Amino acid sequence: MGKSRTLTQLRSDVRLGFLEMRQIARYLKALAEPPVHPPLVHVHTQTAETYNGGIQEAGRHVFRSKS
Repeated sequence: MGKSRTLTQLRSDVRLGFLEMRQIARYLKALAEPPVHPPLVHVHTQTAETYNGGIQEAGRHVFRSKS
């Protein structure tokens, strides 16, 4: 017979599996739901600027969240 596992090992494995499933479920739910954005203000950029980690070219119409 193969290596037998103790009950506590099996329990911890099951608990870890549930935690992983819950994380995956939360991730999938976050993907399915559109993110809630703060109210947006319409600004016209004259220069290239970064916001939300992205870069916009100069002169583009940009929606930026009010801070």
